[in-house]
Amino acid sequence: MTLPWPWPCCVPAKWSSGGPQLRKRQRLLFELTASILSGAILAAAAAVAATLSRARWLEAPVPLWSVVLGSTTAVVLAIFLIRLREQRPKRILIMIPAFAQKHWFAEFLQRGVQALESQAYDAVLKLPLHDFSGQGQLLQLTAVARRPRDFVGAFIIAAEPDSISGELRRLCSRAGFPVIFVDVMPFARPEDLPAWSCYVGSDQNEIGVAAARYVADQMAQRQKRRPRVLVIGSAAQAERQRTFVAALKDKLPGAVVEVNDHGAFVRDRSREIAGRYLRSARQEGRLLDAIFCTNDEMALGALDALHEDAVSEGVHSDLIVVGVDGTDEAMSVIRSGGTQFRATVVQDSRRIAETATAVLLRALEGERPQPRIIVPVSIYPPGHNA
Repeated sequence: MTLPWPWPCCVPAKWSSGGPQLRKRQRLLFELTASILSGAILAAAAAVAATLSRARWLEAPVPLWSVVLGSTTAVVLAIFLIRLREQRPKRILIMIPAFAQKHWFAEFLQRGVQALESQAYDAVLKLPLHDFSGQGQLLQLTAVARRPRDFVGAFIIAAEPDSISGELRRLCSRAGFPVIFVDVMPFARPEDLPAWSCYVGSDQNEIGVAAARYVADQMAQRQKRRPRVLVIGSAAQAERQRTFVAALKDKLPGAVVEVNDHGAFVRDRSREIAGRYLRSARQEGRLLDAIFCTNDEMALGALDALHEDAVSEGVHSDLIVVGVDGTDEAMSVIRSGGTQFRATVVQDSRRIAETATAVLLRALEGERPQPRIIVPVSIYPPGHNA
């Protein structure tokens, strides 16, 4: 499903216990029972008052049925009050794979938390035990599944989805609340998603194709039919680099592409990788024409490497750097001009956060979400066909 825009993000939360329709029916049944018990309590109180009013205080014997009824009423009232205290808190779990991707995560979290707080929900962020560790996420989810009443819903950005998808599906089903997967689709098919779950984010193949089109257009303008391109990616989003390579080869069959998938979305790692390739390329006389990084943090790292390699200022003057995400820092660098960082494929964190929040709130209202909602990407700066 492709998302129409604007997407409403403010959905009234009519009940606080959360969950699918079954939980809503249980809540309604509880409220009906509470109403009946309240009526019985009032009737009992009226009967006791009437009995006491007909008898002289302390002198007349109190009927046994009044004592029994009064005691029963007190017990029922105590149970009722305890049950009220056991109502589930309005807390939403947010689980991310790493804190290294601070910019995109920060923008997503800011938008999402604001939307949740506007509906009186509290967001609880689970910090990763280890960056980009699928097993670490499974450990956290196992603890959550043991206390299903702690949360009413969750946002999860999955780590290492290829290796944990089966266990991830089991734990999310066991938790029993709606889960919205963001940024990373952890299952091969939408029908593999757990019940009452949804993926909200960009199409990873679309990201790779958009970047390849931009690079191919830039190379065509420079009349380079056999450009050398370095791709710095990560195993966590392998679709981006795979699709980029295939789409670029389709447009420029003579392109020479080298892929390094050890960037791990980290700026310093990308700087080291790009620095090695730049030095090697200069020494061997095979100059790079473009560097594509599968997120903006790594693109900024590649830019750092270019700045550090002072000798390359004249040698690599035509090299272009392209990133992914459209973070504020990346777009600011591109706007400033004067650097090789020329473009980024924008994943609109605001739209993704607001859409994901709207879907979750509607699921808490009992509306079963569609399994997949795609937020389109664009190229920044504007004017390029994504």
